[in-house]
Amino acid sequence: NGLLAMVGASAGSGVNRQLDGSEPIDIGNDFYAHIRHTSSGLYLTDKDYNVSAQPGVFDGSQTWHFVRQGDGSYTISSNGGYHMDVAGADYNDGVNIQMYEGNGSAAQKFFVYYIHGNHYLRTVPSDKTLDVDAGTKNLQLFGNTSGVFSTELEKNARSFEILKLQL
Repeated sequence: NGLLAMVGASAGSGVNRQLDGSEPIDIGNDFYAHIRHTSSGLYLTDKDYNVSAQPGVFDGSQTWHFVRQGDGSYTISSNGGYHMDVAGADYNDGVNIQMYEGNGSAAQKFFVYYIHGNHYLRTVPSDKTLDVDAGTKNLQLFGNTSGVFSTELEKNARSFEILKLQL
C-alpha cells in the first residue's frame, strides 16, 4: 500500500448542507484512505469497535473504506467491515462514534467538507461534526447548530486530512 494523495477540494455535489459557508464535496466513489486528525497528528483507528485517534501504525485498523451514497454522503467502514456509526443515533455533543454492522441508517452517513485547507466530517441528520476528545482521544460528535465554527480551537479540533491509498 502506498499513499496516493491528500484529497483536496473538488466540485460540490449541490447538496444544501452548508458548513461554515461551504457545501459537501465529492472526493471519489469507492476508495481506501487513512484519516489523520490535523491538530494532534494522530490517525483514526478502529480499536475494539470504537474509533479513537492513535499514533500511525498504518495497518488494517487505520485503513478506512469510503463509499459514496446517492445523497452525496459517505459510509466509512473499517478493515473488519464495520461502519462508523453515531452511537444510539444520539446527536448530542460528546456522543461516541462506534463501529457497528452496516445497516444503511443515517447514523452511518457522513458528508465531507473541505474548508480552511482541511476536511471535516458532518453527520447527515444533524449539524454536528466529528471531533477527537482531547482527553480520551475517542472520536465523538460535537458542534453547534449554526454550522459555523466560532473559534480557531473549534475549527482545529474537528479538522482531518483524508489520505487516499493506492492499493
